[in-house]
Amino acid sequence: MQLDYRVEGELYDGKRFEYQVFYQPAAPNSITAAAHIQESVEFIFVMHGVYTAFINQTKYTLHPGDLLLILSRDIHSLYSQSCKENGYYVLKLDPFMLYSQFDHSPYKYIMPFKLNKENKRTIWRADELKGSEINSILNNIISSKEAMEYAFELNIKINCMQLLLCVLKEWNNSGAENYNTVSDLTTSIYNAIDYIHKNYMFDITAMTCAQEIGLSYSYFSRKFCKIIGKSFREYLNAVRCNEAEKLLLTTDKSVSDISFECGYNDICYFISIFRSSRGISPNKYRKKLFSESNFPNHSI
Repeated sequence: MQLDYRVEGELYDGKRFEYQVFYQPAAPNSITAAAHIQESVEFIFVMHGVYTAFINQTKYTLHPGDLLLILSRDIHSLYSQSCKENGYYVLKLDPFMLYSQFDHSPYKYIMPFKLNKENKRTIWRADELKGSEINSILNNIISSKEAMEYAFELNIKINCMQLLLCVLKEWNNSGAENYNTVSDLTTSIYNAIDYIHKNYMFDITAMTCAQEIGLSYSYFSRKFCKIIGKSFREYLNAVRCNEAEKLLLTTDKSVSDISFECGYNDICYFISIFRSSRGISPNKYRKKLFSESNFPNHSI
């Protein structure tokens, strides 16, 4: 039974990610992924070998060409069997890559990957994938990752969004999800997300947000955490740090000015939050970004 598990973070190489794509080799008869949970959804696409996967204590056997989908906050682990060659591709996707503050429709498309998971198909066998749109998308992602040609990151992101779209369409066609009915509570929570993205630069709190969407503070705080997977303050800090990252890269504004523009009146607190999120201070992060991008450095 999967009782013990770890919670996986949301940083990759010190940066918050919308997607990750990597090949995972595995030794025979080994634990390739110990039990853990994460906010992102994860696809396992088997290339070589046979594996045993557990998702919330449900067992799956995976063969070459099989695709397994692990939804947000599902406890999962993976074990290789006694094949000489073992390896699979991992695609970790943040469902919020579908979010746009200018269009409310993606709300109901993010929700199925985080809530109401019953009766949703999460495994596709190799013979089912042959000639399918999903198989074509997976091959595009893998070839882009391996070739790393111009704008390959953008091509991968576009294909990742297409993959999520294919899954949503299949769930909808099978009747596993009714996208025309979204609960009032979920709509309110995503209205709160919209409020955060439009007002992160001001001194907003969970209390003011709850009042804005017409819920009590205690009820809003509990439900926000349940649906989004983090507290109001944690989500607000994540949005602010993402905006600060953009300003560090695209402007020559000082860290102090960026702090104020992103809603922090205390620069020391901003630096502390940013360091906790990214692992290094804003100044060092800016230098690292420009060093990796080979851009001329801005003043700091």
